[in-house]
Amino acid sequence: MRAGAEGAAAKVTEDAETEAAEIRREARAEREVLDAEKAAMEKTYAIQTGKIRLDVGGHTFTTSKTTLASVRDTYFDSLVSGRYLLAADADGTYFIDRTGTSSATSSATCATRAGTIQHNCSPR
Repeated sequence: MRAGAEGAAAKVTEDAETEAAEIRREARAEREVLDAEKAAMEKTYAIQTGKIRLDVGGHTFTTSKTTLASVRDTYFDSLVSGRYLLAADADGTYFIDRTGTSSATSSATCATRAGTIQHNCSPR
């Protein structure tokens, strides 16, 4: 009888260990999903809090510092890098000395993800 009880106890212990291992595996998988979601939300937060306004020839454009810094060693990356002292206007807008457009239907100038100046995009 004792051998039977020990065998049953061993089986219960083995089943419990198997179940515990499965619960740990599921918890790790859920943690990975949560960590990925957290990283995505932190990136979103950085974009939202890193909003920047540029005055290009009298036209105001809004983008994020993350977008401007997305291509290293460009004018826009330098603008937001903190390596240089830049002064924003009283309203927080940074002036870019480029020719603006004379009307809303003319060519506008804006920053792209490539860190270049692109024409024919609409100001925001």
